[in-house]
Amino acid sequence: HPSDGEDVLVNQVGACMIYLGDKLGYSPATVEEKARANCIMLNALDYVSEGRQSFHPVKNTMPYHDQKEQGDKVSKEFCESRMLTFLHHFNKVVVKNGEPKTPIAGGPSITYADFALFHVLDATAHQFNSDHYDRAWDRAEIPTLKAYYEWMKSRPNLQAYFKSDRCARKYCYSAMPLFRTYFTSYD
Repeated sequence: HPSDGEDVLVNQVGACMIYLGDKLGYSPATVEEKARANCIMLNALDYVSEGRQSFHPVKNTMPYHDQKEQGDKVSKEFCESRMLTFLHHFNKVVVKNGEPKTPIAGGPSITYADFALFHVLDATAHQFNSDHYDRAWDRAEIPTLKAYYEWMKSRPNLQAYFKSDRCARKYCYSAMPLFRTYFTSYD
């Protein structure tokens, strides 16, 4: 990423999100908000990592279609256990924040934590809400988290992005590059 003539190379999703948040105005305003935002973002990335691993249980570098039978079994187990643990945790975070229609880090503005949490919820709602997963998203008892997700999803610029040609609406659990597109003033 060019920055005032200097190329900046950042290769970890979390570090990229913090950097882009700083560059594009999506950083938390206080040290306390930044600590909360970082915890939420890192938990979201852990969730993605565990979810992706469930689709690649034989070998992480092997394509899903080469381990589909095992991946379908392990991802269903993930859906019934660890996924719910993460979703309940995120629901508690939103409840603690006090209102599902406010930025998640506690400040007045959307931050990279909101994009991280929204993305994993959006991927979960699309990936794990099929008959194979017994409509796990619909059945999950996380009302405050679902209200937060709907609030984020309804943001006008995100809606415009979803309707645009730029949107790769095919979801896979490892689709973390979508963060880059969410950061481009689509709050």
